Amino acid sequence: MSNFACALATTVDLHESFISARTGFKYLELHHLIPFSQQRHFKYSLDVEENIVALCPNCHRMLHSGTNAERVRRLRHLLSIRNAALQARGITVSASALTTMYGALTNDD
Repeated sequence: MSNFACALATTVDLHESFISARTGFKYLELHHLIPFSQQRHFKYSLDVEENIVALCPNCHRMLHSGTNAERVRRLRHLLSIRNAALQARGITVSASALTTMYGALTNDD
């Protein structure tokens, strides 16, 4: 689904990553858009393709450790891309609820 591209990359900013010695493809990390630690608030599993985004290592760390302004802008963007697919799976979350969830992230998310 990602074609080995960061979900936050644009045509202007490709978010180039290094080539993985193991796979021979650009290195990406998988990230649950709606944090898996929030599963108890959802009827349907969050561990589905529609809730998993491929990110370059820098963007992945930014979602965990960046400033609130950086995270909110990018979370809203990712949700806008994935919202219809998530809803088709019965998973509904507002942008404000999602950004609130990120305020309580741990290193395990």
